[in-house]
Amino acid sequence: MLRKMLSFTISCAILTTATLAVAQTPWSPLKPNMSKYITDGIFDKSPIKLPFTQISVETITPDSAQTSQDFVHVFDAPYEEVITYLNSEDARKYGIEIFDTSVFPEAKGIKVRAIGSKQEDGGLELRFAHRKLSRDVLLLIVPQNGQTHITFKNLVLTNISSGVMPARAGFKGDSLPNEIPFNWN
Repeated sequence: MLRKMLSFTISCAILTTATLAVAQTPWSPLKPNMSKYITDGIFDKSPIKLPFTQISVETITPDSAQTSQDFVHVFDAPYEEVITYLNSEDARKYGIEIFDTSVFPEAKGIKVRAIGSKQEDGGLELRFAHRKLSRDVLLLIVPQNGQTHITFKNLVLTNISSGVMPARAGFKGDSLPNEIPFNWN
């Protein structure tokens, strides 16, 4: 009996000592580094690099509502040749490298694809993207006097939403009789 009591007392002493040691160094979860989730996306220098002879690059301020400056590249290449390169079958299937990785290191080894296009200002606007990039890229390609002007749209972006305004209505499917509510925490 004495042996059991002594064993129980020693076990309690060890457990209490271990608990006190843990209590002296309280654990708290690591807070995420928010700066890696927020990026302004604004480049000081254009990240676009294409396999055509570049005559010049200049910065322009598009309008007063946008804080960044866009970049206009002038290439000594016919408009049709540039469009064929950017919108070719291989570019759509496998993607193309269009970035200067010294300006945009995140794009190293990444081939982007055109995911959207629209006719605008006498030219073509192409939107490029890749799932491993934090941003999409807009290029406005316009012919001018046998050359091609490409405007790189310098966008502000963020990967965080405020979460303030949840959806007010649930999902309504064509074949579903009732609405499926969204489950918000």
